[in-house]
Amino acid sequence: MVALDAVASGRWQIGALVGFSGLLPPQPVSPASRNVPVLLVHGEDDRTIPPLASRLAAAQLGTAGFKVELHVERGTGHTISTAGAQKALSFLKKSLL
Repeated sequence: MVALDAVASGRWQIGALVGFSGLLPPQPVSPASRNVPVLLVHGEDDRTIPPLASRLAAAQLGTAGFKVELHVERGTGHTISTAGAQKALSFLKKSLL
């Protein structure tokens, strides 16, 4: 969540961002880091942070011009699954190499 906030606020210029089960407070999103590709991965059965949080974050970032991918995993709670980790690895390889 810290990295998501830092990119959304324009404080961090990084190569790519993967966020697992995160949220972004409703706040203005700076387009300063919009060149940072973002992948949000969230479990559909997450009872700690509802998946709606990632859906809203994706919408906020998308409205500010970010390229955002959202992956909501069926049958997954508040965890990083093997499938989610594989999705992240593929995204990072595609975004950074």
